[in-house]
Amino acid sequence: MKLIRFILAALFLTLCSVPEAGVVIGVAGNVDDPSVPVAKRYTVKSDIRQSIQRAGAVVLHMTPDRSIDYWLERVDAVVLTGGGDLDPSLYGEKPHSNNTQIPKERESFDLKLAKAAIERQVPILGICLGQQEIWVILGGSMIQDIPTEVSNNVGHYGKHMVNIIPGTMLQHIYGVHNMQVISNHHQAVDGKKRVPNGLVVSATSPDGLAEAFEGRKPFGFVIGVGWHPERQDEQKLFRFLVDFAEAQKH
Repeated sequence: MKLIRFILAALFLTLCSVPEAGVVIGVAGNVDDPSVPVAKRYTVKSDIRQSIQRAGAVVLHMTPDRSIDYWLERVDAVVLTGGGDLDPSLYGEKPHSNNTQIPKERESFDLKLAKAAIERQVPILGICLGQQEIWVILGGSMIQDIPTEVSNNVGHYGKHMVNIIPGTMLQHIYGVHNMQVISNHHQAVDGKKRVPNGLVVSATSPDGLAEAFEGRKPFGFVIGVGWHPERQDEQKLFRFLVDFAEAQKH
């Protein structure tokens, strides 16, 4: 009997000493193989996963086999990742000949997720395509093909410089006015034609394209970047997202 009491007491103390769960970042991934079941056809690239983990958070892979409500009840922030192109009818245009659209299933899930996260003020970071998804769902317009529509463009495949707008959240995060980034996109959010209400451009490339944006009131934490921070040797953006989500939990 004493042994049983000892075991129960030890178990009680162990359970009571379990630390509070850390920040959980939900990541919407890419479609690798459309022929397999939904729960298995989506993947999160290792560089995204590792960047979030190094910033101190747990990664939760979100897939369309569960509802948006299900996922948002379980995460402290959302990351939308890169990929192909959105259907241009979403922003009132016909497709450019170089348009490579993502699967409709992913497009629908990502856009509904972005809209719900913003409405509920769940912190959200959009990367490359993810940036464009946030922009479009809020009413922004797009440049469909940089090489054919933007003269003297810097080439948005590989390394190039961006200029960060002073006084923005992005400038606070990085602490610089310009820096080198790694991009891989032939489309861009159009920071001149139709900018969604509540968003401001926070970084541009030397060819004048909008490279990043962020939310203002009434939005909470909303940041979109055209480049790939997960491919760079720095953690500032992911760490800021994790710290913000952690502070919002308390």
